[in-house]
Amino acid sequence: MNWDVIETLEFDKIKKILRTFTSSPLGVELSEQLQPVTDASRIEDELGLTSELMTYYHSGGSLELSECAPIKHSLEKCRIEGTVIGIQELLQIQRDIKVGKRIKEKFEEAPSHLGRLRKLAKGIPSLAGIDKAIADSISPEGELYDSASPQLRQIRNRLKLLQRRLRTTLEKILHSPGSRRWLQEPIITQRHGRYVIPLKAEFKGAIPGIIQDRSTSGSSIFIEPLATVELNNEITELQIEERREVLKILTRLTGLVRQQEEALVQLEDILAHFDLLNAKTLFSLRVDAQPPKFSDGNLLELHEARHPLLDKRLWDRIVEAELADEVRHQQQDVVPISLRLTMQNNTLVITGPNTGGKTVTLKTVGLLSLMAHAGMPIPAKDTTLPVFQAIYADIGDQQNLIQNLSTFSSHLLRIREMMNGLKLPSLVLIDEIGAGTDPSEGAALGMALLDYFHHQGSLNLVTTHHNALKTFAFLKPGMSNGCMEFDEKTLKPTYRLIQGVPGRSNAFRIAEGLGLPAKILREAEGFLGEEEFKVEEFIRRMEEELKGLEQERRELKEAKRNASEEAQGRLEKLNEAIATYEEIIAQQKREWKGLMKRMKEEADHLIQSLKGKASEEELRRLVQQRLSRLTRELTPMPPKQPPYPIRVKRGKEEDSPLKRGERVHIASLNQVGVMEEDWHKGMRSSLVTVAVRGKKLKILRQALELFSEEEKKGREPAVRQAYSFKKKGRVAPELNLIGCSVEEALSRTDKFLDDALLAKLTTVRVIHGVGSGKLRRAISKLLEEQPYVTDFRSGLPEEGGLGVTIVTLDV
Repeated sequence: MNWDVIETLEFDKIKKILRTFTSSPLGVELSEQLQPVTDASRIEDELGLTSELMTYYHSGGSLELSECAPIKHSLEKCRIEGTVIGIQELLQIQRDIKVGKRIKEKFEEAPSHLGRLRKLAKGIPSLAGIDKAIADSISPEGELYDSASPQLRQIRNRLKLLQRRLRTTLEKILHSPGSRRWLQEPIITQRHGRYVIPLKAEFKGAIPGIIQDRSTSGSSIFIEPLATVELNNEITELQIEERREVLKILTRLTGLVRQQEEALVQLEDILAHFDLLNAKTLFSLRVDAQPPKFSDGNLLELHEARHPLLDKRLWDRIVEAELADEVRHQQQDVVPISLRLTMQNNTLVITGPNTGGKTVTLKTVGLLSLMAHAGMPIPAKDTTLPVFQAIYADIGDQQNLIQNLSTFSSHLLRIREMMNGLKLPSLVLIDEIGAGTDPSEGAALGMALLDYFHHQGSLNLVTTHHNALKTFAFLKPGMSNGCMEFDEKTLKPTYRLIQGVPGRSNAFRIAEGLGLPAKILREAEGFLGEEEFKVEEFIRRMEEELKGLEQERRELKEAKRNASEEAQGRLEKLNEAIATYEEIIAQQKREWKGLMKRMKEEADHLIQSLKGKASEEELRRLVQQRLSRLTRELTPMPPKQPPYPIRVKRGKEEDSPLKRGERVHIASLNQVGVMEEDWHKGMRSSLVTVAVRGKKLKILRQALELFSEEEKKGREPAVRQAYSFKKKGRVAPELNLIGCSVEEALSRTDKFLDDALLAKLTTVRVIHGVGSGKLRRAISKLLEEQPYVTDFRSGLPEEGGLGVTIVTLDV
């Protein structure tokens, strides 16, 4: 990649803004080194990592990297034998290790759609040994623990003892009779590492001792009493021993770091990479950027692309990056651009009024291409780019004053450099091609250059004011025109790029808007010439026609989007309805399975009670008799028989209106439901909302059957149960489970609820006691699964409090 375009296309400014999103010096350093690359696999891997991190952020995740800092300087010191790493350096190594450990744990169980991040985090080395060694020796505040070594503990214990003895001796002197007269202050201080007391200078002989220092004014002297000299000497020796032991400990820790130098370098590289990825992610989320796709061919396609330096959402970061003065003149409402270049149509000539956005369009395409090649998502939708081997740009007046080159000469020199170093696939951006010289000669030169780059196969975007170049692009196969839209009502540019039609400078309209006399304008139009005037008029009509087509395209796109959203909504409702159907069917299966289980249990119980009391033939007869009685007690409702006759609507009657509250039959479920809303044929959707067994379903109108008017006045539907029981005997309204195991209690509660339901009890009490709450929770879970339990709650104080559950049944 040719790096001379970095400044021209303002990628250096993007890097400075990206730097403000980093969390640590590691990320700052890596962001400053960021450059576009031409290796497709590297680009896609970097974009894939950033895309996954954006997904991670969208799901509520985040990365904390602020504790990271460079440690490579410390590691370089380790290589020199005898060099010792300082305490603060060791603590920074430990902080980096801890950050790496947190990131590794965060992503080691990440789902498959975060596979790249998981792989990157997996490369973080395990350095638990160094982490523990530092943590065992150094406090977070940077102090060596006494326990860092047995010798250090012994030395410090001895030091504390001697320091206490010395202080006791000095305090006796301070509080001796007459001390107030000769003491400057009643304090103990240190001079040159020795404990002393301050005396007034005129009383220097009041205490026998050694003068260690004098005050600046000379009014005080600092005396080390003779009584403490020996103690001070011992303390000094111990302090020397302490420093030696500290050096030994740091040497040992430095040795551990030296052994893991390679792993620590790897750790720092990965942490820096994560910080840069995090900065790219935060930048992208701020401007709604998306990862582009890369084509194998020569396809460049941008939809609603925005120049990031024009995006007001980045203004605070622009200020932080100290770019406000350079960027302020560019700040405006961003108007997105869309364009498409292919191998077959690889050259676009853009025309239009001055300050209409032509140069910004070139810079937008170039800058976003550089960002994508640096592994950054870009502020554009559905973007496809080639993997460019080079990007060339001749934009703005960058004449070389040292070489005394004119605008035209410097312009040609840059184009010559492009021609000499052209690599494919490449992007060529030329602003005002053929400008800076005689218009006719400049136009001719522009045509020749356009033709050269066009046939070389690069993707070319150029701007011009030369009408001859518009005609050339119109007639040349594989070239096309584009224009920057101009609003003739407001006489201002809209900054929209319209591809497929040449633009006009609109000089006369702009001059008219600025108040130039009409007479001057008429004369100017006369000088223009009839043929050129016709061309301008033809272009104007083409613009209007293209605007109309563009408006139709936008309306069709909007209609398509709305239709897609409606279809998606219907699909979601259908899936919801299917899930509810399946839940109802599964619930019915569970209920029947429970009934069959109880029948089997009762039969087994009967067999056990009769064993040894009857012959095999008698036993078989009794079991058969008992099963027959159970079968009679279980009176099934006919599976296809509705609660009252149904008149099925067919043909045109399927469009009959339905009213909220009206009962309908759903044949596929053999269920009766209640309409939750009005419905008539003119409504947009054929899905209606029906309440079935306490659940709201979305069902097609054609699937509903209506009841006859006569039957609506008769019996009430009763399809809440698909079966009924005939039960003899009285059922108590409460069940005492105190003393039961959880398994036994659940079995008894299940049977009790069935009996209560058959006895048509609407409210029952389950007594389970307070205890650990395990039994109460198990009972609550069982009640939640019962379709005929409409409500349950803990008892009031007078009902038994938390030791009782009150259950309401739907009978």
